[in-house]
Amino acid sequence: MNAREMTGEDYLRAVRAHLADLPREQVEDIVADIAPQIHEGGGRPEDPRDYADELRRAAGLPQLLRGRVTARVALVGLVLGVTSATALGWLNLWASRYDNQIQLLIAMAGLVLALLAATVVPRLGPAAASFMALPEVSAVRFEFARSLQPGWWVVRSLLIVSPVLLAHHPSWLQVVGLCSLAVTALWVGPMARVDRRWLWLSLPLTGFALGTVAMLTGVFWDNAIYVTNEGGYELVSRDWP
Repeated sequence: MNAREMTGEDYLRAVRAHLADLPREQVEDIVADIAPQIHEGGGRPEDPRDYADELRRAAGLPQLLRGRVTARVALVGLVLGVTSATALGWLNLWASRYDNQIQLLIAMAGLVLALLAATVVPRLGPAAASFMALPEVSAVRFEFARSLQPGWWVVRSLLIVSPVLLAHHPSWLQVVGLCSLAVTALWVGPMARVDRRWLWLSLPLTGFALGTVAMLTGVFWDNAIYVTNEGGYELVSRDWP
């Protein structure tokens, strides 16, 4: 359907789709400004996408990249990164106690592939406009969650470092590694709100935190806490007589 065959609402809906990478409130403000002109049917460009690009230029907003190959490669890298980081979060204690080296290697390989795919991320620009406008990305955006983000950044860091806080005798490598990740997670949260390219670090760290929750749930599900005479504690298998 070309612009001449579109109703005013159809045209505005198409413009919204081409501005989908922007915050919803900003898009609604833009659409409210142009709605009277569009409904009158005069002076609107033939292609809603061209009109959206024109509106971006007028407002000084980043342009949406026409090619989506880079955005989809970046999406694959992000999915791989989150999946691998979640697996590593689940394995970060178990791998040292059980024979899970193969699973650990698979997760590491996935993370390496994610890093290779993420090499295209700098080409997206700070707003990552072409990525944010992908239909599969737009479908999972939750604007209401933005207000909860500062609290989540703190909780995420605590979840990442929790194995160190709960471990009876954590290794120095575990202490340094998890504390470094926790600090990074706390720092990168606000950065990702300003420059969307930091999502390729922020979201895998979220995956790592959720994987850690799964790991701790498994630990405490399978084991009871036994308080020692010295005031410390140990995990004892529930099957232990």
